[in-house]
Amino acid sequence: MWDDLRKNNFDCAAKLKSFNGPVLIIQGKQDIVRASTAEEANKAFTNSRIVYMDHCIHYGWLDNPEVYFREVIKFLL
Repeated sequence: MWDDLRKNNFDCAAKLKSFNGPVLIIQGKQDIVRASTAEEANKAFTNSRIVYMDHCIHYGWLDNPEVYFREVIKFLL
């Protein structure tokens, strides 16, 4: 999907910069989506944080639920 968006020059980074709310980005270390995608998203938001989860292919809540839910709860509180 990301490759197709790039081919069409889709870029919403400028508009995302104006969003000031907190953003949590959870990225599996073994994810099929490259870590550079999470890093690009992190740069696009002014108030974001990346959590890299080990032993996580793509579905954090299934692959590593302890870390995933701990980070989500910490973010929401």
